[in-house]
Amino acid sequence: MNEGRPEDARTPAQRRCIADAVDRDGDFMDIGCANGLLLETLMVWAAEKGHSTRPHGIDFIAELVDYARARHRGHEGSFEVANAFYWKPRRQYDFVRTNLEYVPKADWPEFIGRLLELAVAPGGRLIVCHYADPNEPLVDVSAVLEQLGYTAAGRSAAPGVSLAWVDKPAER
Repeated sequence: MNEGRPEDARTPAQRRCIADAVDRDGDFMDIGCANGLLLETLMVWAAEKGHSTRPHGIDFIAELVDYARARHRGHEGSFEVANAFYWKPRRQYDFVRTNLEYVPKADWPEFIGRLLELAVAPGGRLIVCHYADPNEPLVDVSAVLEQLGYTAAGRSAAPGVSLAWVDKPAER
């Protein structure tokens, strides 16, 4: 299978730090899921912490979504082709992970706000990552979230990656 995406060149440590944000069982939506490798390894790392996650993903490249479906037998219906910025989720998820670099900086407020409102379930968590381009500095995701008016509930990092997460209040 052609792994076919720059995410595949990322080290396990650059992916594993995302598991720091998984603190319970739940449905995990990976926005920009590519071939499903991150979700596959994340499920293992969450299980090592005693948590069960169910994989879901979107990507705008149909061939990559096919690879993700093949990798996650029994969950094929949990993957779809969609543009992250315009995506209208059919449901909400306990965990939603995305990257800042998917949209221009000017669109970060709208992108993050839409995901929190539409994709993250009440009591759920939005996990926002930034992977450093070799020619650009690493973005401090926690600082970005704070500048946008959100309180980072947690943060993690590895060489070349910064991530932080925001918890959506539970409905009363």
